Amino acid sequence: MPYVTSFERLARQEGILQKGREGVIEVLEVRFEVLSSDLIEKINQIEDLELLKTLHRQGITIGSLDEFQELLESSS
Repeated sequence: MPYVTSFERLARQEGILQKGREGVIEVLEVRFEVLSSDLIEKINQIEDLELLKTLHRQGITIGSLDEFQELLESSS
């Protein structure tokens, strides 16, 4: 197994977080078409991978964008 520096580990984690953020945004854009820049910014600030996974799942099934924003506010 090759040696992985802490910098490489952090870069990998940031890449995983970024993919998670992009996944949440994509699901919401497919379902609700237009997202506010404010909502996109809030999603892009999330540093918790488990929260991103939860938001991704909720984004698929939630009834409205307003409900999603309430969920996001209560999760922060």
